[in-house]
Amino acid sequence: MGVCLENLKMSKILDGTRKQALIDNARAAARGRAHDCLHPDASDPVQRMVMALEPETCVTPHRHPGEDRWELLTLLEGRLLLLRFDDRGVVRERIELTTHGTRLVEFDGAGWHALVSERPGTLVLEVKRGPWRPPGDADFAAWAPREGAPGAAAFRERLRKAQVGDCVASGRG
Repeated sequence: MGVCLENLKMSKILDGTRKQALIDNARAAARGRAHDCLHPDASDPVQRMVMALEPETCVTPHRHPGEDRWELLTLLEGRLLLLRFDDRGVVRERIELTTHGTRLVEFDGAGWHALVSERPGTLVLEVKRGPWRPPGDADFAAWAPREGAPGAAAFRERLRKAQVGDCVASGRG
C-alpha cells in the first residue's frame, strides 16, 4: 500500500540561505532582532520560531501570565543570556547559553525574564505554549525601561553584568 503525497506538507528547513536572511534582517532592524515563525499562525497551540538577535537588542523583562506557560530555548549559534527575576527586579537565575556549553533551557515563562544577545548573529529556537496573545502593559516589568525608551541601552548593559542576587530595577543599584 502506497503513501498519498498529495496532502503532505512541505518540511520547514533552516538552511544557510534562510539563516543568513534572518541574521541580515535582524542587523537591518531598528530593534536589532528578527524572527521566522515555523508555526502556521498565532492560534497554534505550540508556538515555534527561530530568532536572530544582535548585541544591541534586549528582550526587555516580561512575562506570559497563565498556567503552564513554559518556554524552551535552544541556542543554534552565538551566545545568549537569559535572566529570570523576582517581582522587585532581583536576579534569581542567570543562564548563559553558548555553543560549547549550555545550549538548551526550559523555564517558566509566567515569571519575569529577559534575553540579551552577547554575540552578533545569535540564533535561538524558541518553543512555547500558544496561542500567542499580544502583551499588555502588565506583561512588562514596571521596574525596567521599555525597548527604545530613555535608559534602555544602559539597562541592557546592566543586565549583561548582573549576577544572581543583584537588583537591576531602574533607579536601584
